[in-house]
Amino acid sequence: MGGRFKTPAQAPSLGRILFHLLQEYARHVGHLDVARELIDGETGE
Repeated sequence: MGGRFKTPAQAPSLGRILFHLLQEYARHVGHLDVARELIDGETGE
């Protein structure tokens, strides 16, 4: 069969994958915001 999951039931749903992607994206945007604040000293609203 190959792949990461032994059965299709073990594979995450598309909704779960997209939710994880959104969480990771938000985390990285937060890191960029901190770096920008350190560079120019301005904070967001």
